[in-house]
Amino acid sequence: MPIITVFNSKGGSAKSTTIAVLADAFARQGASVSVIDTDRQRSIANWLADNPASSIRLVEEVASTRIHQVIRNEAAKSAWVFIDTAGFSTDMRTPVMSRADLVIVPMQASPEDARMASEAFALIRSDEETLNKPIPARILWARTVPNFPTRVEKQIQEQIAEGAVPTFSTHLHERSAFKAIFLEGQGLAQLDADRVTGLQKALDNADSLAAELAGYILSGA
Repeated sequence: MPIITVFNSKGGSAKSTTIAVLADAFARQGASVSVIDTDRQRSIANWLADNPASSIRLVEEVASTRIHQVIRNEAAKSAWVFIDTAGFSTDMRTPVMSRADLVIVPMQASPEDARMASEAFALIRSDEETLNKPIPARILWARTVPNFPTRVEKQIQEQIAEGAVPTFSTHLHERSAFKAIFLEGQGLAQLDADRVTGLQKALDNADSLAAELAGYILSGA
């Protein structure tokens, strides 16, 4: 079962939003989904705790000594396992990386995000050396405005492309619905379209991103 880790230490990088949107998308499609929250800030745990109707399994674990067993247990129960990481320096990082089928590094197209993403990839490469195995990782452009990239955004995205860093072609757009799921403690399909602007576009964006992720995993690329 695919184990997807979302990794970035920068606040506001859309790490929790990425997990929530993807986990919700696969659950809406009928897949069994587990989310392991290792972050003491508990963004994902708080979101799921407010939604007892959700089919997404939640496990909280902050001890690196137990994380391998937790991942094995959830991989045996769910078709998709997502792991919310705590940050760069935690002793949880390398054990989690050792089990990841893919590491998603969400980032906005800003100089500071680019710097932090570079640090994230440096640590992933360090863990590859420690574990003596490749760790697939991809950047996910987050909080972009469809069809309206700024000059700085285009410049940073071009620099990443020149560096041959793998990226998702689907962006996680700036959508009010992605904020509303945390505010309301609900999944996208549970939101009221009369109260949330652009809900269908958010659903389409989430489903497109989930489809690209599934295609990547199935292709083994």
